Amino acid sequence: AETRGWTPTVADVCGGGGNHAAFLNATGLVIAKAYGPSPSSPALTAGRVHHLDILVQPVKEPLADWVICLEAGSRAWIGQQEQLLQRLGAAARRGLLLSWHLPAGCADGGKTEDEAWSKAARSVAM
Repeated sequence: AETRGWTPTVADVCGGGGNHAAFLNATGLVIAKAYGPSPSSPALTAGRVHHLDILVQPVKEPLADWVICLEAGSRAWIGQQEQLLQRLGAAARRGLLLSWHLPAGCADGGKTEDEAWSKAARSVAM
C-alpha cells in the first residue's frame, strides 16, 4: 500500500528461492526483490531471484529501503561477519532485519561466534 506517495522497498539478500519476497509482494504493502549468491539464481527461479553475491560484489548504492537477510549470516565465516554487515548496511536506505543462529556443536557453546557477530554488529553504522 502506498504511504503518502511512497511504497517501501525490501531487498531479501540471500533470498533462497524468492519465497519471502513473493510473500511480501502479495501483501501489497511493499515492493520486494530477492537476491541470491549463485549466478544460476535467475535461471533456477524463473527470474524471481536476482544474482548478487554480497561477499564478493560490493553494493555501490542502496538496493532498497529495507534489507532482510534471514539465516544467511550464520553461514559466513568468522572474520567475514563485519564485511557482510557493512555491505548489508550499504544496501539499505533505512534499516536491516537480520537473523542467524549459532552452529550446532560449537566447541565453546558458540561464545566465539557470538562475540564475533557482536563485534561486527557494533562496527556497522546506519
